[in-house]
Amino acid sequence: MRTIAIVVTYNRLPLLKECIGALLAQTRRPDEIVVINNSSTDGTEEWLHTQPVVVVTQPNGGGAAGFHRGIREAYGRGADWIWLMDDDTIATPTALEHLLGAATAIDNVGYAGSKVEWTDGSPHLMNLPDIKTYTHDVAFNRYDAHGLYLVNAPHLCRCS
Repeated sequence: MRTIAIVVTYNRLPLLKECIGALLAQTRRPDEIVVINNSSTDGTEEWLHTQPVVVVTQPNGGGAAGFHRGIREAYGRGADWIWLMDDDTIATPTALEHLLGAATAIDNVGYAGSKVEWTDGSPHLMNLPDIKTYTHDVAFNRYDAHGLYLVNAPHLCRCS
C-alpha cells in the first residue's frame, strides 16, 4: 500500500522544518514526501533540496492549487493513499500508522481524517469535517476508536 504525503508550503520555513521532521519520524513513514512549494522566497527551496523529499515548485496559486498539484503528483507516482497537509501540520509519531490502520480495516473507506488539535490539545474547530452525515438514511461517516474520521466511499457518489 503505497502512501505519499503531500505538504503544501509558502514562506513558512520554520514550520515546514517541523512538519517534515514529524513526517520523517513516523512509526509508519510515508513511501514518499512530496512538497509543493508555492514559490517561497524565504530559503525554503534551498532547504528542501537538502531533504529526502520530492520538490515541486510552482507559481503561488494558493493552497487549493497546491493541493490540486499535489494530488496529481501523488496519483502519477502510483499512490494508493494520499496524505494531505499544510506546512503547519505537525503529525504525532503514530499519526499515519493509525490513519492507515483504521482506513484499511474497514471496507469501502475512501477518505479518513485525523482529529486536528491546537498545541494545547483543544480541538481545532476550523478543521472539523463538515459533510452530510446521512445519505438515504445510511450513516455516511463516523469517528473510530483513535479519533479518526472515516467516510464510507460508496456513499460519496450518492450525495446531493
